Amino acid sequence: MLNFINKVNHLDFKEIIYDITHLSILKKAVLNGLLIIILFSVILFFKFIPLLEEEKRQERQGKLKAVVNSVISLMDFYEKSLRKEEWKIDPSNPKNIEEAKKLIIKNLRQMRYDKTEYFFIMDGNGIMVMHPLKPELEGQNVLSIQDDTGNYIFREMVVKSQRDSEIFLSYVWQSKYSSVIFEPQITYSKYFWQWDWVVSSAIYTQDISDSILEVRFRAIVYTLLTLFVTITILLLFVYYNLTIPLTNLLRGIGEVTQNNLNYVVPIINNDELGYITHQFNLMIQSRKKTLAMIIKKEKEYSDTLQSVNASLEHKVEERTEELQNSLTNNTELLKEAEKQKAIAEKAKTEVEKLNKIAKKINSTSNIDEILSMVLSFLENNYQLDSYWLLLVDRVTNEIYTFKIGGEKEYSPEAAEFLRTFRQPLSRELGSLYASYSKKKLIYMPKIIGYNALRDIDKGIIERLKLNMFLQVPLVVQEDVIGIFTLTSRKNIVKYSKEDCASIQRFCEQISGVIHNMNLLKETMEARKLAEEQKAKAEESTKITEKARYEIETLNEVSKKINSTTDIYMIIREIFDFLFVYYEIDSYWLLLVDEKTNELQTHSFHYSDHLSKESERFIFEFRHPLNEDLGSLYKTYKKKRLFYISQIPKFHKDLKKIDMIVIKMFKLTALVQVPIIVRNKVIGIICLTRRYGKLELSPKALASVERFTEQIASAINNSILLSQLKNEKEKSDTLLLNILPAKVAEELKSEGKVEPVFYESVSVLFTDFKGFTKVVENMSVEELIKKLDSCFFQFDDIAKKHNLEKLKTIGDSYMCAGGLPEPNNTHPIDICLAALEIQGFMGRLKEMTSSFGEPNWELRLGINTGSVMAGVVGKNKFAYDIWGDAVNIASRMETGGEVGKINISGDTYRHVRYFFEMEHRGKIEAKNKGELDMYFLHRLKKKYSADRFGIVPNEEFWKVYEMIQKGGKIQPIKAKRGSLVNVRGERVYTKSVSRATLNQIA
Repeated sequence: MLNFINKVNHLDFKEIIYDITHLSILKKAVLNGLLIIILFSVILFFKFIPLLEEEKRQERQGKLKAVVNSVISLMDFYEKSLRKEEWKIDPSNPKNIEEAKKLIIKNLRQMRYDKTEYFFIMDGNGIMVMHPLKPELEGQNVLSIQDDTGNYIFREMVVKSQRDSEIFLSYVWQSKYSSVIFEPQITYSKYFWQWDWVVSSAIYTQDISDSILEVRFRAIVYTLLTLFVTITILLLFVYYNLTIPLTNLLRGIGEVTQNNLNYVVPIINNDELGYITHQFNLMIQSRKKTLAMIIKKEKEYSDTLQSVNASLEHKVEERTEELQNSLTNNTELLKEAEKQKAIAEKAKTEVEKLNKIAKKINSTSNIDEILSMVLSFLENNYQLDSYWLLLVDRVTNEIYTFKIGGEKEYSPEAAEFLRTFRQPLSRELGSLYASYSKKKLIYMPKIIGYNALRDIDKGIIERLKLNMFLQVPLVVQEDVIGIFTLTSRKNIVKYSKEDCASIQRFCEQISGVIHNMNLLKETMEARKLAEEQKAKAEESTKITEKARYEIETLNEVSKKINSTTDIYMIIREIFDFLFVYYEIDSYWLLLVDEKTNELQTHSFHYSDHLSKESERFIFEFRHPLNEDLGSLYKTYKKKRLFYISQIPKFHKDLKKIDMIVIKMFKLTALVQVPIIVRNKVIGIICLTRRYGKLELSPKALASVERFTEQIASAINNSILLSQLKNEKEKSDTLLLNILPAKVAEELKSEGKVEPVFYESVSVLFTDFKGFTKVVENMSVEELIKKLDSCFFQFDDIAKKHNLEKLKTIGDSYMCAGGLPEPNNTHPIDICLAALEIQGFMGRLKEMTSSFGEPNWELRLGINTGSVMAGVVGKNKFAYDIWGDAVNIASRMETGGEVGKINISGDTYRHVRYFFEMEHRGKIEAKNKGELDMYFLHRLKKKYSADRFGIVPNEEFWKVYEMIQKGGKIQPIKAKRGSLVNVRGERVYTKSVSRATLNQIA
């Protein structure tokens, strides 16, 4: 050993390597153990310990930041309370900013965290508001104070925090142990701009260094102790399991070289060396038998030749038998070919028949003749003697009877039912709708026990007394134009699949012809209607040219008005018409508010400039319907046009309000026309001419009145539609607050919601610990406010992670993922939401503890499984879920611990790749027996963007996105990672590490 050390000192590497290679296995193991200890120590000192130190430093700085933020949160809370005047509800709250500041200073002056640390506050001008350790600084300007190195520390705190909102600052300050010793400090300052305060707190760098030194010492001791014990155990293992067996094997080899074939090497273990030793012993025994076997082999050679001859004869017999079997198989193939040939001949005959009937059908344009040929063909070939042809009306989305074949076979009541049949296209149509929506033939060979059918199917079968029927969809360019219902009333027949396919092919041949005939019929009817309208138009030529022109103009305006529901567009068209024909350039539209029985402005147009006072008067105009309205009330009451061609200084129908309007808008003439709908005045339109005289003849006034009557309904409809739209938006908003969007849409369209089975859904329950005791000393308003603030935050978190809030029961909160729209990521989403809720409650606990308020602590439980979902209730709807998965989720919550997330084994299997979890074992759950439970702690570090394990990083989102699209994580042996997509295809990618994909529990 001394010789080896001497070579190391002289750096004789060749000799050193030579000596190492000739060392015993045990000494090599010792040498490797020493090298591992040295290497691990280097990594520990230069890699892991610096990381631990940095993490400790960041942890202390984060805590410093958190306590200052808690003070800022308290200030912000008081600020908001003052704005909302909550002191009126709770007298204990401060009534003004000065009271709030005094309360904050009183609490902070007595507050210490970590036993010694404190807060101090300055205002934006550098005046020290509060300093617990140096009260002599309070009220003084501290911007000129320097630390031991000459830095203006307080000035930097104030200036930089105002500029950046928050800062960390290092400086030298008086030691907490002695007034004459100065030590480095780190201060965190944050600016609260509402009060112009800078809140600060500091920690001594030496405190961080002491804690880091303790961490470093423990890490070194624990690591070296672990390595020493591990290497000692490894050396003992090598000695007993490698050195001793090899020594025995070398002794056995020495005995064999001396021709001692009776020596047997002892086998110590049944490992690889034991196997080698066993094989060595077998080799020695085989050498004994070698000579005897040589003699024996010579005899066996002759026996083998005889055996080979016999084997060849047997194989020849087998081959002969195979040839005979092959000949038999060829005969069967010939029979199958003959069968296929017969099928082909049958298909050829069918095609020829179809071509023949198609030529006949195309030779005529009479639909009755075409359908007669179709019925004749079906009766001759398939014994079908009656048909019922229904077509789809695209305008009304209904299906109606087009033609009936074999009508004489039905009773008068049944025939009348068929002729007048017209129903909406919906699921209530039963088999007709199924044939329409699926575009497939429906064949009912024997109608018995039809109680399971829909009502309309029962009615058709009972009225027509059907024994069987076929329903064939008529498809033209992928669009179903109608249903061809066929039956046999004289014969009872059954059809094979080939017969049904043949009937469907025939109907496909004639569907285009029926479609064209229907279009031709509609064209003829439209032409007839057009001719009738043309005849009426010719009769109207007897009207005078001037009246005709006026009517045409009124009709044109009416068309434009009736083509829109926008009331402003309607008023625009009215005004354009009146301006062109009667030179009316200003109008004022007032509508009646039936709820308040008032007349109010809807819209207004004036051809001249208006003062702000005039605009305010006209647009804010609202007056009760009484005699004080003057001419407006007379127009409303008498339901007649009111016209003054030249406004006098005094008029019996003019009141004070009339004179105000006349003077304000400088009116010389006035026309007021009531807008009447169903003998009820819904509004009044006031018309005038700003420049020139307004002279209207009785004919013109009658024309204006007729025109107003004509557009009254359009105005009323527009107002009602606007009101209906507003009410619908309100009801839709309320419905969406109660039900998910997809469920609400189904409820509106169908009038009900069908229950849905979801194979995989994740459910979360929360519950506050000791809620009853906590709220005993709280007022009702305070309780509701605090509970609402928590659930408000829970709602935001649930929405963020694509979860559906289901309900709250007292202090319990329930939500679920994977419904109403199923997805692949709901177990991951609900775990992320639970971590975020837990983090929120942790921050809330820190803040309430610092203020001395009672803490609200939370239990969370999660389970994944199948559920039924639907809407319950008649007058008040509620979206809810049922199933064993919900009960187990509730048991997870009650079986958990405060401040922790308890998840089931089913959820664990979905999320184990992403989160750090702790197995609790099998725990008794009420009415469920023993269940596997796990505590969910955080995201794994490789997937976490923060040190708390709540926020996912970019690598997490890459894997999440692939799972979202249907990919599944699977372990593979490839050099790169891979994902398996929905179709089972393996997709390789460089973006996901192999370690990520191979993490299978």
